[in-house]
Amino acid sequence: MGGNAKRMSFIHENLDLTFNEMFEIYKQCGLGSRQFIEKFDGVNLFFRYDSDEDKIRFSRNKGHLMASGLTSYEMAEFFENHPAEKQFAAAVKFICDNKKAISQSWEKHVTSNLPGVFEEKVYVNLDYLDPKFHQTLKYDSQAIAMHNIWVFDDKWENDYYLHPRYFSNFIKELQSLSDDVMIGQVEIHTEPISFEDIKWLRDEINKEITPKNLSWDNTIEEYVRFCIQEIAIEKCQISNLHDVIEFGNILLGYGKRNDLRNLNKRYPEVREITNKWISSQKRTSTILKLLLPLVIIGEKIGATILKNVSSSAIHNSRIEAKRLDIQMNHAIRLVGEGKCGNWKSMISYLKRYNESFCGVPTIEGVVFAHEGNIYKITGSFSTMNRIIGEARY
Repeated sequence: MGGNAKRMSFIHENLDLTFNEMFEIYKQCGLGSRQFIEKFDGVNLFFRYDSDEDKIRFSRNKGHLMASGLTSYEMAEFFENHPAEKQFAAAVKFICDNKKAISQSWEKHVTSNLPGVFEEKVYVNLDYLDPKFHQTLKYDSQAIAMHNIWVFDDKWENDYYLHPRYFSNFIKELQSLSDDVMIGQVEIHTEPISFEDIKWLRDEINKEITPKNLSWDNTIEEYVRFCIQEIAIEKCQISNLHDVIEFGNILLGYGKRNDLRNLNKRYPEVREITNKWISSQKRTSTILKLLLPLVIIGEKIGATILKNVSSSAIHNSRIEAKRLDIQMNHAIRLVGEGKCGNWKSMISYLKRYNESFCGVPTIEGVVFAHEGNIYKITGSFSTMNRIIGEARY
């Protein structure tokens, strides 16, 4: 998503969840007890209508928001020489071409339902889809898939969303006024997974937590702390229990500003090793590495949940699956010949992709709400995307 957006997370990334809670969420998803909305593989962008100047204004980050949004000309300057310059230029043009329809719908369905809110605080979040400038998935036609309308607070953080009913009315009016494809939230239906799949999920979680003397009532953070403890003692040779806990706090982002400096002073002989794990640039990647076993479990059960599900914006999934398979084989060959990418990474992605394989994915994934959090399930799409990406970048 764009830099404005709060990142929707995978289930395993919520460190406050217990393993029992994580299992129950996956089980509910597998049994069809959750309302899924399609996640599109497009160019993410925010826009608003400026009624004072009769302009569309755009944003990709907080700086753009603070500047009241960029005009189409300013967006062109911002993305000049950017790898995705053509994609964003096409997205901006598509939206600006629909300015008349947007302007006619904006006050009626958006700002009139947000009394007391300044117009510059209100933005539509969307993905732009274009078969000519596509990401990994190639959709049938140009379109914008609008997710929701955000209201930002004075610190330019997402405060809340426009009520779904008003948002839906805004989409319907745009669709009636424009000849272009305007998509709102698309509900996705999945087939229930089997009892054997649920049993497999429980068994895999058990295999992961039992050797660490953890129970189903332990949290994912406690799982991560166990892994951090092994790094602190075995890799960084930190022996004092208090320092091991402090090492974990720093890595998890709970530490104070000078904690890492003070820790390095106490263990100067392993400073370089310690920094490799918990420098500010490494913390997030280290946590994600420690979560990898849970990532793989999520990919496998996610692929099972999304089996035989295709994007609503791809009408012939067989042709798209064949195209993606060719893309993957092409990427594997290029990386294998040393022309681009990293073969070690490719091997890792291929292993994960094959282990979770339930058919070539022709949908990026689904999102759903649970107790105030927005989660995503992408199954084997994530690893397919990485396989193709190794030859793309």
